[in-house]
Amino acid sequence: MEVSIKSGSKGDVAFVDKNERLYVAAITEDEGTHAADANIGQKYNCNTGTLTLTDANKTSLLYMENTGVYDMVCTAFIYNFGASTSGTGDATMEILKNVTSGDILTNTNDVAVGPGLGANSTVGSSNSPSGKFYKGATSEGVTTGGLLHLTTLFSSALGRNTVPLVIVIPKGGNICVEYTPQASNSSQGVQVAVAYYVKTPEVSV
Repeated sequence: MEVSIKSGSKGDVAFVDKNERLYVAAITEDEGTHAADANIGQKYNCNTGTLTLTDANKTSLLYMENTGVYDMVCTAFIYNFGASTSGTGDATMEILKNVTSGDILTNTNDVAVGPGLGANSTVGSSNSPSGKFYKGATSEGVTTGGLLHLTTLFSSALGRNTVPLVIVIPKGGNICVEYTPQASNSSQGVQVAVAYYVKTPEVSV
């Protein structure tokens, strides 16, 4: 039986070539972009604001925990580095999964208080994620119990660096970003931001 596929607006019929291949035009949209649609509003930015580190010790900078029902899907990690005073050599950023303890969990410094930001990427949306979002500070020790997921080495810790990376944080899961400044650092402003969305049923459609 012959079947025709027609446009609902103009009545145009889809073309099939001699090899029985159907020709159509398609528009695709990745899930993260779809999450930012005005009627969905589930794409977010978590930013520590500028944290000034006054030593060269490894420090926990950002902690994200999902306390909601739906997965959080991280799509990019953004690191902004100010100039280091007296720092030399390489700097290192690490991402850990499912840490269990540490100063950043104990001190619970919310990113939305003072310098820092937890923002919905859809202008006008009042949606907010369900989670714990903490920022660190100088002398806050490293976390324990986590699994190292990624280490990024910076030969020149200055300027903006974006790491496209997908990490899914399910309900009850967490990630922590830790930074080791250049050796002999005595003062450096650092920001960590994570672009992510919440995979609600509306996003998955």
